[in-house]
Amino acid sequence: MDGKFPKPHLILLDLNMPVMDGWEFLDNYENLSEEQRAKIVLVLLTTSKNYKDINGYENKPLSVIKMEHIINKYLKVVKFE
Repeated sequence: MDGKFPKPHLILLDLNMPVMDGWEFLDNYENLSEEQRAKIVLVLLTTSKNYKDINGYENKPLSVIKMEHIINKYLKVVKFE
């Protein structure tokens, strides 16, 4: 192994997560290097506070239509069948 971990293309962040809530995640995420954050789309599932690394906001609950919108907008993927 080269010591590198695969990076996700998309992170759907819910603020009400167990152990580490969404705000704690964002505070830690902002401390990562630009290389570690590069090309990761970060979508917050609730709206409240602005972070520079957030690519978009979506209201909960998350639906198939909202997920299609997120994928098409940020990942340029073809519509689900």
